[in-house]
Amino acid sequence: MQPSPLGDKLARWQHRRLSLRCGACGWTATPLVGLLAARLGTCTTLAEAARRLACRECGSPLMVLGLVGAAAAVPEAERSPGIPVFGLTPNAAAHSSPLWAGSIHRGPCYVSALDERRARLYAANAFADPAAPRMASGLLPASPWMLPALVAAERAVGSVCDLAVAEGTIATSDRSGDARGALQVVAQGGA
Repeated sequence: MQPSPLGDKLARWQHRRLSLRCGACGWTATPLVGLLAARLGTCTTLAEAARRLACRECGSPLMVLGLVGAAAAVPEAERSPGIPVFGLTPNAAAHSSPLWAGSIHRGPCYVSALDERRARLYAANAFADPAAPRMASGLLPASPWMLPALVAAERAVGSVCDLAVAEGTIATSDRSGDARGALQVVAQGGA
């Protein structure tokens, strides 16, 4: 963990995690800064974001402990309980598959879901091309988002429960195919 540059905008640190702790009850969270930016705005500073967040256990203000490096660097003990986030990344070699004709998005995304299967289903439904041929059920016959050979899925560390992000919320990069672009919420879960 490194000290947090509290005056910096969220957009600068969107691929890192912010380590937060409640001074009253000790509850901790490590949300992805990019999801904070999608909810609060990329021009929001880390300090402003911390002031706007409250402990989900007792409602007290949260303290910023610092920025955590790569998602994999967060120890299991620091992971927050709640709805996990899955990173779905299309395989570059698989973009030539004809199944992509049924999807309006071909870049990486983050999906809040209870498990990988649900994350894939949310992405398949959110990115379904309305002009693509459908089965009687209304779904695409085979969405590329459902196939591990075409889209890799990895559970991100931590949770977004402290942000009150509902299951099924999807955030994508503003630069198609580039996971380093600013994250934008494209589907709001729980609606």
